Formats: sequence, C-alpha cells, structure tokens
Amino acid sequence: MDRMPSEMPHEESLVRFLPIVTGLLISQAIATAFVYRSDLHVLARVTAVQEAGYLAIPAGPVTATLKSFNAAFWGGLFFTLSVGVGLTLATWAAIYLWKRILLPRRSFLVSCALAWVGLLVAANWKGIALFPSLFFLLVPLGTAWTAVATMPVSQENRTLQWIVPLATLILMTALWTTQLNRDLFVTIRDQILLSNPIGRSVNDFYYRYTLYAAEAFKSFQQKTLHTCQLEGLDAASAARQWEAFLARYDLLVLPQTRRPDLRMRFSGETLHMISGQDRSVTLPVRQFKSDPQRALQAFSKATDRYGPFRRITLIGLLIGFPTLLFVTVYAVLHWLAQKLFGVRRATIVSSGLCLAVGILLYLPMLKAGAINAITLEKIPAALTADDWTTRVAAIRYIETHRLEIADYPVYQRLLDSPLVVERYWLARAMAGSRSEQTYAQLLRLMQDTNPNVTCQAFYALGKRGQRAAIEPIKVRLAVSSNWYSQWYGYRALRRLGWHQSRSN
Repeated sequence: MDRMPSEMPHEESLVRFLPIVTGLLISQAIATAFVYRSDLHVLARVTAVQEAGYLAIPAGPVTATLKSFNAAFWGGLFFTLSVGVGLTLATWAAIYLWKRILLPRRSFLVSCALAWVGLLVAANWKGIALFPSLFFLLVPLGTAWTAVATMPVSQENRTLQWIVPLATLILMTALWTTQLNRDLFVTIRDQILLSNPIGRSVNDFYYRYTLYAAEAFKSFQQKTLHTCQLEGLDAASAARQWEAFLARYDLLVLPQTRRPDLRMRFSGETLHMISGQDRSVTLPVRQFKSDPQRALQAFSKATDRYGPFRRITLIGLLIGFPTLLFVTVYAVLHWLAQKLFGVRRATIVSSGLCLAVGILLYLPMLKAGAINAITLEKIPAALTADDWTTRVAAIRYIETHRLEIADYPVYQRLLDSPLVVERYWLARAMAGSRSEQTYAQLLRLMQDTNPNVTCQAFYALGKRGQRAAIEPIKVRLAVSSNWYSQWYGYRALRRLGWHQSRSN
C-alpha cells in the first residue's frame, strides 16, 4: 500500500506541483510570443501614423519598448496569471479527481474532453484565433500529461489532504464575497496595494505592462487608433473629404499601410467595411455618415475574434489567480509546518495559517467604509485627520458630490503627500473644480512620478473642458514613458474636442 500523504517525503510532495509549473511555463511561452507579435504590429502602426503626420499612441519613449523582449515577457505574464492559471488549475483538478477521487472513470474523461473541445470551438468561432487556440490546446495538454505521469492512482482515503484546504479556500472566498461591489478593485488598490511599498511595486508593474497584453486581444472598437484604407473612390477630392471626416473618429487613412485595421470599399452608394481577416460588414454610405460610431460598433462586433478569449481571461483573473495565490501560500506554509509540527499536523496548521493571512488582508478593506461616515460638516476636520483613510474619505466625498475643492484650502497640504492614494483622489476631485488654482495644480500633477496620479490628472483636465489644456497634454504625451498615462492623456484630448489631423 502507498504511504499516506502525511507520511510522504518532502521531495515526493513537491512532485505534485510539477503539473502546475508545467502549465504555467507553457502559458508564459505562448503569452510572450502573443504579446511580442502584437507589439511589432503596434510598432508598425505607430511608425506609419507618425510618418503621416498624425499623433500616435503609444508615443515617445514607449515606442522603443515595443520591440523589446522585456515588454513582451512581462506583458505576457498577464495572460499567464489569468487564462494560463485558470486552464492549468482546471486541468490539474480534473486529473486529480479522476485519479484520486473518482478512481478512473471514462465518463468523467469524456465530459472533460467535450468541455475542452468546446473551448477550442469557441476560441475560433469568428475566425481562426491562433494564440487563443494554442492556450486552450497546449496548456491543458502539458498540464494533463505531467499530472498523469506524476500522480499515481490510489484508492486510499485522502480526505484530509484536500478537504481541509478546500474548506479553507471556500471560507476565504465567502469572506471576500462580502466586499463584492463596483468599488472592489478600487478598494483593493487603495487599502492593500497603494498603502505599502510592496503593494505599490505591484501596482506600478500593472500600470507599466498591462496595455502591452491588452492591445493583443482588444476588439476593433477598444483600440485607441485605427489605420484605414479607402478603395473605390474616383475623385481625389472625395478621398480627402473622407480622410478628414474619418480622422474625427480616430480612423487614420494611410494608403501605404500593409495591414490596415479597416478597408473601406465604396461601390456606388454601398460601403463594404472589411477587416484584416476579410470579414466584412455592408451598409449604405448614407447610414455610415449619419452615425459612424454605431456603424463602427457593428463592425467591431462582427469582426471580434477574441471575445470568448477575453471572457475566459477575466474568469481566470477573478478565480484562477486568487486560487493560485492560495495554493502557493499553502504550499510554503505546509512545508514549514512539516518541519515545525510534523507531517501529520501540517495540513491543519497550514490551512489555519492561510485563513489567518486571508483575514489579515481582509481587515484593511473594512476601512473603505469610512467614506460613509463623512458629512458635509465634517470635511474640514477630516482633511486634517491623522488617519490617511479619513483624509481620503473626505476627498472622495468632495469628488462624489461634485463639491468645489477650492472651498477647502486645507487640501493644498496634501498636494505633496507621500501617499499616492491621496494625490490620486485629489486629482479626481479637481475634475469638478472651476478654480484657476486647481487647474494649475492639475498641470503639476500631470507630471507626477506615479502613473496612477498622472492618469487621474489627465482625466480631470479632460472632464473640466478647458481647451487651454490641449497643448500641455500633447507636450506631456511626447515625453511620457508610461503607455497607460498616454492612453488617459489621449482620451482627455478627445474629450476636450481635439481630433486628429496631419498637422499634429
């Protein structure tokens, strides 16, 4: 008879994690190639846009990173820690159930195979999607092969081995579910990430590399700029008119582009909108001109190959990534518990410690409720409180209720706050201000060293509607080294009524 799990040597215990490591390594390799290919496409588009005299996004120092392995690798980590984790853990769990709980049943494998085929079909429903197919094909295959090779079939009672940590995970999930609301990620960022150096490093990493991954699977409508070619227009004057018209909707006519995002073929009064994969939408020219946004949304929906992949990526991020964190922390604590308490008590001790860690991380989330205790009369005192959560709650109250922050001069003490979260909410609160003083302060915050703050400064300038901010924003975009900040800056320009022209 095999040894009980509690009696397994440490080396044998580590073998259990080989399938997970294998799946994540395969995922990272695919993700890096996926993002690198996308980066090269973006670089080609940016170069063509700049050469045509338009304002390109990304721009400045960011452009040089588009051909670097670093950007592709770290950008690809987003896919590994979302869809890669989800596929890996789902496959590992299926093999574990099959070999250790269900005692090899063919019907279970058939069900898993059908689900797997369903993923592959969904990934290619609107045309061949190479990299999503590679994720759905190779990650489960690599994980399953390693799991089958390293996980022996056993009929022993292994209830303690999995039921205790599973129950712990369920308890932690139930606890955190109480915080499910539209502000969940904002609260996590403010209370857990931006409140300490390690968290700020994680946050900065996200802002630096996320858009490299996001650009790889955005739909047409989600992209900032689009290259376009016009076909079937006889008169040069008509082509110039269409070029100026389309530029207002971030469709840049570049006749020499090898791979345009959109080809517009005119046939009399009919317009054929054709994607790079030759999928098309046909409609009357008059209909397009009367409502371009609606027509472009229809085109985006009809040609979006990555919709299912984005949804599965989101599920992996919301479920798979937290589960991987739990498994990783549990494994480390289990190893330590074996050394300190012996192998028989390790499962219970490590599960208890995981629950304690989850509760400790949860406690700061409760402070987010401080905003509910703020009233109009309490704002001046709250802005000078010793506790930063109270100060932030006051600023958020001002922002939420669209109050004039300049009416509370004490806020200026926080402009140089060492806490990113305070400068972040100050910038947002200034969006509703009409004071020239706050306008000048936003121009200053636009140059903040933290991308969270600069993004909100751009947002506030755009929302204020002062067209005088257009040139300062454009100048800042040219020197910014953060793609995320540039994205916010471009959106601010568009909100201020600026649009593309070859003079940019």
